[in-house]
Amino acid sequence: MRAWVALRASSVESRFEALHTTGLTALVGREEETELLLRRWARAKIGEGQVVLLSGEPGIGKSRLTAALMECLGGEPHTRLRYFCSPQHTDSALYPIIGQMERAAGLAHDDKPQARLDKLDAVLAQTATTIQDAALFAEMLSLPNDGRYPTLGLTPEQRRQKTLEALVSQLEALTRQNPVLMIFEDAHWTDPTSLEVFGRVVARIQTLRVLLIMTFRWEFDPPWIGQPHVTALTINRLTQREAGAIIDVVVGNKLLPALCWARAAAFGRHSRRGRGASAGLRPPFHLAPTRPEPATSRASPKAVSGGIRRRDA
Repeated sequence: MRAWVALRASSVESRFEALHTTGLTALVGREEETELLLRRWARAKIGEGQVVLLSGEPGIGKSRLTAALMECLGGEPHTRLRYFCSPQHTDSALYPIIGQMERAAGLAHDDKPQARLDKLDAVLAQTATTIQDAALFAEMLSLPNDGRYPTLGLTPEQRRQKTLEALVSQLEALTRQNPVLMIFEDAHWTDPTSLEVFGRVVARIQTLRVLLIMTFRWEFDPPWIGQPHVTALTINRLTQREAGAIIDVVVGNKLLPALCWARAAAFGRHSRRGRGASAGLRPPFHLAPTRPEPATSRASPKAVSGGIRRRDA
């Protein structure tokens, strides 16, 4: 038996991308939601900052929808900031924000401390960050001060407040160069300090060229609903016709045993009664036959089930 040991965190940015390394299936049944996001983006680009609170059950397609938006904006000049919360780091202050800044600076696990500081300085120079704010960011990233930054004589609470202010100022500086798309994923797992930062962003965003999309499950209660620049968008389950369209995309012109289609139809009825995540098409069973497939059935039910799972987010 082979044994494995975990060495470090994966370099893959998000859980969604880790689960979809072979690519995404076509987006089905989300035209209205995509159009709404594009309208909010159009307003954000002209300085009317927008917030979209994107909610839904696990596997419903929240991350897939944000991926579709990023595809739509691929040819437009803009700055993209992505933040990923984690169920293992709900008590780690600024965890998603630290992760975003590390990725933006290109910090590698085996970088020497001086190299990490040099990379941080390079990315901060793009927004003319003050040396005082750079010192705060270096400390936030647990990087040692080699003398290039001043020693800040601040109390812990003063340092915390200054850091939060510096993060918002950094965003404002980015918007002066290009419109900014911010995607904050899985807010139901965020830490309180990161939530405070994004509360400040929501309060400041109305006059900035920023679209902030925050995804979360229903147990999270965002405190900003009702503000004029905030849109609440709930992702609903797909219809049986839309679910069938996804199956058609995955299967193509390949034949499947009738039993597989019968089980898929049964799952559609099961989902319509409210017992299952039909949008993610994650059935409580595998579409597997109980007898050998005929020779003409070239697409295995297991492959179809795996392809369907790649649709969820």
